[in-house]
Amino acid sequence: MNVPIEWWAGGGNARARRTGIDSALGLLGLRRAFVVDGVRYVERTAEPLRRALGARGRGFKEYDVTFADGDVMRIRATRERFYPDLISQRIPPLGRLIEVLVRPGMRVLQIGAGTGQTAAWIALCAGASGSVVALERDGESVRFARRRFQGANIAFEVAGVEALTGELDGAFDGVLAASGVESPLELWRVVVPGGWLLAGDALAGALRDALPSVGPLGEAVGDAAIPLRLVLFRKPGEVSPQTPPPQDEDGPEAP
Repeated sequence: MNVPIEWWAGGGNARARRTGIDSALGLLGLRRAFVVDGVRYVERTAEPLRRALGARGRGFKEYDVTFADGDVMRIRATRERFYPDLISQRIPPLGRLIEVLVRPGMRVLQIGAGTGQTAAWIALCAGASGSVVALERDGESVRFARRRFQGANIAFEVAGVEALTGELDGAFDGVLAASGVESPLELWRVVVPGGWLLAGDALAGALRDALPSVGPLGEAVGDAAIPLRLVLFRKPGEVSPQTPPPQDEDGPEAP
């Protein structure tokens, strides 16, 4: 996902923006360190993130990360590799929509999971009786996600749609594929009758072309800072009577 520079600067639904102190540290050539949910980040350079990813910047910025269990990792933020902790983003852009769609006990698949925050939010909504399979082709993103968002009901894998070959028909109650157009029929195959597929605009078009009889239930738009159009499809069939009732409107706490 190509993230606008304004988002990295603390736009969107981020709770915190860079302060005057942060700017002063950059001018003095001092590296900034901060902690989010027990995870410590230390800048490798004093250059502000927005400048590093701007048109005149290097196109990346690196951080040394120490996780709560003492494990360490070096990450490289780019326009395509998005780390929400760097801008104090506590709720993913699709968080509220996920709260509506995902119920406790559901098994959900995410294609293009990035650095893991959205998958972790899905796992919170699905609860201990549910599970999330999060596929992402970028190895660094998956290595980070496995350390940052640990849980018994979530699995991050370096893979794409091809990894679904061994999955049974109707293996998932819901599928989230916000980007790409890869294998729409394969994604539709693994949705259980009565389940849903939340697809990016391009994938939705490919699915309509492949299955003209399948009509969308509705459309949604992501956060204004990341203009993302999504289309919701429901697979024909009865919804399982064991599907739990919706969660409270307040939703889960941020991961």
